[in-house]
Order: sequence, then C-alpha cells, then structure tokens
Amino acid sequence: MKVKTPVITDMFLLIAILVVLLASSGCLYPKAEKVPGSMVSDVVYEVVDDTAVVEERRLSSRWWVNVDCDYWAGCFMRCDGSEKQCRQLAQDAQFKIISVSPY
Repeated sequence: MKVKTPVITDMFLLIAILVVLLASSGCLYPKAEKVPGSMVSDVVYEVVDDTAVVEERRLSSRWWVNVDCDYWAGCFMRCDGSEKQCRQLAQDAQFKIISVSPY
C-alpha cells in the first residue's frame, strides 16, 4: 500500500536533515589563540600550524586535549608529543582539562 505524503512534509524533513548535517559538520572552529599562563613546568614547545609541538618527540603522537570553555562547539588544544607533556602544557595555560584523546 502506497501512502502519499504532502510535498510540504518532505520539504520540512529535508530542511531538518540539512540543519543537522551542517550543525554537526564542525567546520566553524575558532582560530587558535595564545593564552597567558604561568609556566611552572619545563615543557619546551612551539606552535606550528595551530598545533603545540613539544620538543621531546620520542614516543610522540597527536593528542586532542578537550578543555572547558564557553564556546558552543567546545574548545580543544591540539598537541604533538607525549600525553603527559600535553596535559602539563594545558595545565600551565590554566585550562580545566575535560578529556585527552589520541588523534
């Protein structure tokens, strides 16, 4: 049995799907900024292409450090290095760390 739906229902469904896909795409991230903090550790780093690169590159990988902020999509710090050094770098910048996950 075929059920015909009105064209307006199809349009609303299409618009709803489009809104959900655009909202979840994550294409609108804020530009990275340097935040003043009190460096209390000896972690040596530099910022390369919006990524904090820790000098000690042994056993390094990329980490996403999710931090607490007021931005609607959340805030994160991208870091190349060991997880311990990336955590310490975020703490030195006085960020409240929510989670750390590998890239």
